[in-house]
Amino acid sequence: AMAGLLYIPLLAVALALAVRFIPRADVPQHLAGHPVFEQEELIPKDTRLKLLQNIRDMKTFMSNIDTAKSSGVIATHDHIGEAIPINADGTCSHQYLFPNNDRTRCILPERIDVGRHFIQTGGLDGVKESFDVLMDRVSSFARYKFNKDVAEFPVVRELFESENFQAAAKSVCPADQTYLDPFQFTFIINLPGQTVAAHLDAPYFWGANRFRFPQWLLVAMVFSDLFQDKFIHQIQVVGYLHEWPNGVNPQNGGDFVFHANSSYMGTVISKPGAGTIVDGSKVIHAAKIYRPEVVPPHLEKDKFSQLVHLEGDNWELRVADEVVQRYTTQDFRISMVYRARCFASAEEATRYATLPEEEMMTLENVLNTLQADLIKRGVTTQAKLDTMPKLDLAFLIIDTYIKYPLAPVEAAWMPYNYCAIPRAVPWTAPLFDLFC
Repeated sequence: AMAGLLYIPLLAVALALAVRFIPRADVPQHLAGHPVFEQEELIPKDTRLKLLQNIRDMKTFMSNIDTAKSSGVIATHDHIGEAIPINADGTCSHQYLFPNNDRTRCILPERIDVGRHFIQTGGLDGVKESFDVLMDRVSSFARYKFNKDVAEFPVVRELFESENFQAAAKSVCPADQTYLDPFQFTFIINLPGQTVAAHLDAPYFWGANRFRFPQWLLVAMVFSDLFQDKFIHQIQVVGYLHEWPNGVNPQNGGDFVFHANSSYMGTVISKPGAGTIVDGSKVIHAAKIYRPEVVPPHLEKDKFSQLVHLEGDNWELRVADEVVQRYTTQDFRISMVYRARCFASAEEATRYATLPEEEMMTLENVLNTLQADLIKRGVTTQAKLDTMPKLDLAFLIIDTYIKYPLAPVEAAWMPYNYCAIPRAVPWTAPLFDLFC
C-alpha cells in the first residue's frame, strides 16, 4: 500500500506537466498572418456622443443568446437535421439545444461553436464557473442593422463615408479588392462581467451565407479550407463608444484580443473612440472579460431577455418582463461594429447580390464535402456516418474543424473548465460544488 501511495505525487507531477504543455492555440495556416490594424482616434468625440444618444433612442436591446431573435435573420436551413419538437412547456431538455425562432422546435443555436467552446474551456481568461454563469457572461445585448437601415442614422452614414474611416476599412481588404460592399452594422452592449468569446465572424461565400446556413456550419467551412475558392474577404471595424470615468483607463478588462498565429496573441485596449480593423471572418478574435469581478445577472435560456432604456442614463435589465437589475450608460462597455465585403468592383458586388439560385450551394453538397473529408482524415467511416444522428454529426464537424484557442498559461494553468461538468454529469455536482 505504501508503494502505491508513492505513485500519487508522481502522477500529480505527470498530470501537471501534461497540462502545462497542452498546446494553447492551433491556428490553421490559412487563418494565420492576416493584418490587424488599430487606430487611436477612429471615431471623433462629437460623433461618439451622438452615437451614444442613438443607442439611448433605440430603447431596447435583445440578448444575443439567439442571434436569429435579435437580428430577424432566419436562415433557409436553420439546422442540419438535428431539430426536435420543443417540450410542452416551451423548453428544450438537451443542454445545447435552444428554441428556434417560432418556438416550435429545438435546434443548435447559430453560434454553438462559440458558446460550447467557451463553456468547456472558460475562454481566454480560463475561468472556472458553471454552465449558467458562463452563458450569462457571453449573452451580451445587441441591435443588428443592415445596409438598408443606414439612412435612419445620419451620424453613422457620415462616419462610414468619412475619408479616415474608408481608408482604415480598405487597409484590410486584398489589394485588388478594395471596393467596399457594406452589409451590416451592429451596436453591442456588454454588461459588467460579460465578454466576447473567441470566434470568427459569420463568413460569406459565393453561394453561402448566414441567410442560407447556420453560422456554425459556415465557420466550419472556413476552418476546413475546403471552400476557399468561394470565400469572400470582408472587413470588420470595431469602434468603442463607451466613456471612461474621468477619461482614465479603469484597467478593468474588455480588451480586444486576436490570434495572429498559433504563438502570438495580440491585445488592443478598448479605448473610447479607438478602433480595430480586421477581417474577422479569417482572424480568430475575442475580448477579455469586462470587469471580471462581477457575476452578471442570470438570463434563462428559455426566457426572453432585454435591456431597456428608461430616461437619461438609466436602464433596466428585464427577463420575461421582470426587472432583474438596473444600470446606467456609464456601466456598459459599448461598441459599434461595421462590416463590409471586399470586391474588385461595384459590378462584382452586384453579381454577388443577384446570384441566381442555381449558383447557390446546397446543404447536401456542403455536408457531403465535409463528410468525405472526415472519412479521408480517418475521423469516421461511411458506415458510421450512415447511421449517425444529425446532432452527433454537427458536433463531429465542430470538434474536427473549429479550433478556437485555449487560455494562455499565464492566465490559467488548467485550460479546461471542470466546473461545467455537473451540467453534463449531474451526479458530480456535490463534488464540484466544493471548489467551484
